[in-house]
Amino acid sequence: MIKIGCQTVAFAPRLPDSLYEVLEKIAAMGYMGVEVGARFIKEPQKFTKTIERLGLEIAGVHTGANLFDGKAFEQSQASFEEVARLAEKLGCPRIILSGAGPKNGKLSDEELAVQADNLNQLGDVARKHGAKVYYHNHALEFQDNERVIQSIVADTDGDIVGLAVDLGWAEYAGSDPVKTIEKYKDRIGHLHIRDLRDGKFFELGNGRTDVRKIVGYLQEIGYAGWLMVEMELHAPDYGGQLSPGESVAIGYGYLKALL
Repeated sequence: MIKIGCQTVAFAPRLPDSLYEVLEKIAAMGYMGVEVGARFIKEPQKFTKTIERLGLEIAGVHTGANLFDGKAFEQSQASFEEVARLAEKLGCPRIILSGAGPKNGKLSDEELAVQADNLNQLGDVARKHGAKVYYHNHALEFQDNERVIQSIVADTDGDIVGLAVDLGWAEYAGSDPVKTIEKYKDRIGHLHIRDLRDGKFFELGNGRTDVRKIVGYLQEIGYAGWLMVEMELHAPDYGGQLSPGESVAIGYGYLKALL
């Protein structure tokens, strides 16, 4: 069964101060789970009790890391250890990890090799805390004939490093969402969905992305993971004018109707 979740980044400018108010709103909309930035969870025990009371699951904790720069990775590695401990306290088996992109938008072959090796190291750390790393892409990984994402798939251990594919960013880079799922389905364990139109992201159903086709294909292959609604209303690539609550409510309603 496909599970509809909400990435709380839509509410990011108000977090962590309003985290528990946000969780109440998300649960009232009907969402089954949430993915939350690790930096916003200051009180793990209170967070766990709250989502249990609301009938929500913790779909994932999200963090970032500089994976291709050896010196910067040392700091990322220490931070990731704390995130892995947090995931263990929350009983969360998924750490959603975004990589930092280089300033020039390009990774050399050497940097790709370093990135893969560092991902494997973080995957091993996560495993020791009962979790698995799922790499979350932006546009970079799917540009240049998908060179970066293909390197990650080829050079990391699938037992400890999976993919949390952001279909919207993949489409932004020129990849077809359904073909992307088909190509990487053996490594995908988590999905983010968006609706793209003219280089901007809109609420589901308001862009030109064939969301119906995506959902249909996921049902066809028996995908039984999370499908996360992600909207960054504070970012320049957001094309709408809604409040966070209005935006993610539309996303849930659209997916629920399709399912």
